[in-house]
Amino acid sequence: MPLAQVQPGRCSTVLCHGLTLMFWIIIVCFGVYALNAVRQDDSILGWLDHQRVHDLASAWMLIVLAAVGLYVSWVEIHLSKTPNASPSHSIAAEMILAVVIVTTGCFVAAGPWSEQRSAGRNELVESFAILTWFGSLLLAVSKLVVACLRERLRGNFNSSGAHASGQTKEESP
Repeated sequence: MPLAQVQPGRCSTVLCHGLTLMFWIIIVCFGVYALNAVRQDDSILGWLDHQRVHDLASAWMLIVLAAVGLYVSWVEIHLSKTPNASPSHSIAAEMILAVVIVTTGCFVAAGPWSEQRSAGRNELVESFAILTWFGSLLLAVSKLVVACLRERLRGNFNSSGAHASGQTKEESP
């Protein structure tokens, strides 16, 4: 479908969904990086040492948060496509997603990549983690704005292409 034929507001929605997917992929990469850093840092500790268990749980938490975020994103996408769904349901799902995104971004801001004595310390990864944290704030706010303005961005067209006033998409100004 050429870009000229895309419904108004559809580009911003598709862009938000694409950025969200990319955000969760980045979070999974941070989780895998953290798991590897824990493996290197805590290799002298026993398997049941409380510090190693805590570090492993912190690394796995990033992957779990990414899975939860992907699921809530999937639910939100399907809610926005359902013609019978109330806009408040979509906004509620978006608010939950925003909380998960911001929490995950804050969780990523500091990790084994920023600890002084960690084998996984890397200034480039630390800088990228801080940018990811900042990006999580921007992504959460932009998704909330798009969710709140979704009906206005799309116009009042129903699934058959008719406007609430009876006009079709071709007849609308």
